[in-house]
Amino acid sequence: MEKTTYLAQKNFINVKLGKLAKSLLVSNPEAFAYLCLALVLDMDENNIDDDIIIDGEGDKQVDAISITQTGNKKIIDLVQIKKESGFSSNVVIQIENGLKWIFQKSPRDVNKLKNVKLKDKINEIREIWDANTVVNVYYCTLGDADRIPREAREQSDTLIAEYNKLFNDKFNFKFIGAQSLYDLIQQRERNDKVVSEKISYEFHQDAANMLDYYIKDFNGVICSVRGEEIARLVENNGDNLFEANIRKFLGDNKVNMAILDTCKSESNSQFFWFFNNGITIVCEDFKVLRNPKNPHIEVRNAQIVNGCQTATTLFNAWRNGELNEDTRVLVKIFSAKNESFVNKITEATNNQTAISTRDLRANDRVQILIENYLKEKYGYYYERKRNQYRDRKIGRNKIVNNEKVAQAFLAIGKKRPSVAKTSKARLFSEEFYEDVFSAPIEHLLISYKIVEFADQEKKQKEKDETKYSLKIYGFLHIARMIAFYLFGSEDFPPTLKIDEHIKKIEQKTKTLKALYKKSFDKLLKQIQIKQKRGELESLNNFFKTTDAETLVNNILHP
Repeated sequence: MEKTTYLAQKNFINVKLGKLAKSLLVSNPEAFAYLCLALVLDMDENNIDDDIIIDGEGDKQVDAISITQTGNKKIIDLVQIKKESGFSSNVVIQIENGLKWIFQKSPRDVNKLKNVKLKDKINEIREIWDANTVVNVYYCTLGDADRIPREAREQSDTLIAEYNKLFNDKFNFKFIGAQSLYDLIQQRERNDKVVSEKISYEFHQDAANMLDYYIKDFNGVICSVRGEEIARLVENNGDNLFEANIRKFLGDNKVNMAILDTCKSESNSQFFWFFNNGITIVCEDFKVLRNPKNPHIEVRNAQIVNGCQTATTLFNAWRNGELNEDTRVLVKIFSAKNESFVNKITEATNNQTAISTRDLRANDRVQILIENYLKEKYGYYYERKRNQYRDRKIGRNKIVNNEKVAQAFLAIGKKRPSVAKTSKARLFSEEFYEDVFSAPIEHLLISYKIVEFADQEKKQKEKDETKYSLKIYGFLHIARMIAFYLFGSEDFPPTLKIDEHIKKIEQKTKTLKALYKKSFDKLLKQIQIKQKRGELESLNNFFKTTDAETLVNNILHP
């Protein structure tokens, strides 16, 4: 990257950081950490989950650990963030040490760790780790990724080789510098773009060109497309073609290098169609034009749900002038407006994370109704899609995130805090959606405000490991208890009373603080009894179980 371009991108990010730090009321280095996590892990910097942040004494050079499970696939993301203008081989060595703690150290050594979050994350990783586990390591700075020191690059290559043996070629190490961060910011700001394109396909007068399949409300076609045409789609639409997630393209791993070698090869590019699994596109609607002079398929609201690696690698080869003209790709195009069917296609054709149900629900009538109601009655800005209010001068305390609303109501309204803790990815699925969002809006808001208060209490430091773990992992269960004591029963009070409670919470009266202490102390007492009996090892795991819900119910109804 030319130095002037790099400096401009770095300055752009620094301007962003200044605004973000002011908005979040944090320092610039903290704002940089939030920005990196939001971009790399596809989150909202206003709502970074505290549970993933490991940063602190004894963090072993791992600032954040995110564990995602979709079907049989597990994704472990490890992030190290340095607000520096370069990359260091020493940091790569420190990351290597962190990896050894996570994957190689003995359970005895791990349980001696003073950093409770790191210890719990390591144990959680070891419980789910299997042949379907993907590990992504991100080293984020404001540096120039085109000027990574040779020693740092060699050390990362050694790490990749070593851990790919352990993870069956599913280990990835990525340097994230100013250019990558800038590109991700630009990608995010284009995120609302609907991809509608004309995709040219191969037409031969004397041969079958396309397979059509129709059943009920679902249509599909299979055809052959030139590699250059796929590259054009990526150039025109960028990451809008894919889920907005840097993890989708995993860089120069063995599979992508094989794709690149084939499409560049003078002798093998003609066989690309046979060697490659192809690309799957899901769209809202498509129309096939079978004109021999201009054969193409018009797609509306399209997304590649399988074949991101193929499409991106073809684009990179084409951009570098290395893509052979005779490269052809098998392409499947499906039209489906049913979100569960789309997700089944995604899961069946590839183990990639399914399309976010939250995003698909963003424009539902009920979501728009809640948005308008909260703004009109309470002056809150309901965030029904990610980063909806990112560039507006709205106080963070005035933004109500709909994902957290769903989690809060499941914990309080449905009395299922353990389910709310473990089912975050399914909150907008058919399993929970109607149950949650058919509730009165006042019930949704008071649940959110109570959980928000319990969540803020997590930031109060505790030296005692049990108390610390209870605050971190049991905050939804504590919130459930606070609601019971605040309402005086398991039922929500009348609307006027709810409005009074909301005002008290907004004014930070001592009432909620006292109820938090009462709930915390009662739950702590029972936890300590279980620990003395040897019934509890990990509070993180305990609060994911129905046993934790039963314990809370027994405290509330002795």
